[in-house]
Amino acid sequence: MAIVNSLTYSMTKRDRMVTNRNALTYAANITVLSLSLVLFLLIPSGTTCFTVLCLICLGGGMITTLFYTSQINEKYLVREASRLEQIYRSENNIGKAPKINLSSDVAEAGVAKASMTSKQSLNSSGRRKGAK
Repeated sequence: MAIVNSLTYSMTKRDRMVTNRNALTYAANITVLSLSLVLFLLIPSGTTCFTVLCLICLGGGMITTLFYTSQINEKYLVREASRLEQIYRSENNIGKAPKINLSSDVAEAGVAKASMTSKQSLNSSGRRKGAK
């Protein structure tokens, strides 16, 4: 879900994507809860009702996944996003985005955490002395 912030530099587009994501999430939750209410009212066995609900949700997930993989051309979208990013950066005098090396950032964070905990006196359970 956090990828939305890195898809575009336009705040308007970000807001629209976040709004759409949240709306679809709420719609999916309400749909599943409404479906479960109907199923639990119609089917007397709770186990059978839960199994039917799970199969319906899995089927819906498979259908949407198949739709996405068959209808969305990711290669084209990646090329188009890169082209539009270059145009946006050139029009707004923004330099190249810094490359993030996650392995070194994580390693640096680990070193910082290790040095911080080495300065604290810890008891045998890994807690600071005097902490409950």
